[in-house]
Amino acid sequence: MKQLGNNVRRLRKSQGMTQEELAKTLGVSKIHLCSIETGKKDPSLSLLEKIADSLHVDPSFLVTKDENYFAVQRILSRADLPSIKSEILSIISALEKNK
Repeated sequence: MKQLGNNVRRLRKSQGMTQEELAKTLGVSKIHLCSIETGKKDPSLSLLEKIADSLHVDPSFLVTKDENYFAVQRILSRADLPSIKSEILSIISALEKNK
């Protein structure tokens, strides 16, 4: 799933995380995460859920192409207030669940 890999990479970078950091959080190797981000491997369902949780998104979003979400993520990545980021991400997640 190339789209999934692109979304994981974009979200990870927008949140200022390195591959090493996300891989450690997920309990996988950097090589495995790189394979997912490049679309060479698909994650298991349980890993997909862990990725979504770590990146603060609904799992279904990882396989969609929604440029509006990434525009908001770019804005949030520049914000210095973690509480605002958290609140906005919660709102976006709730909106995604109601689609």
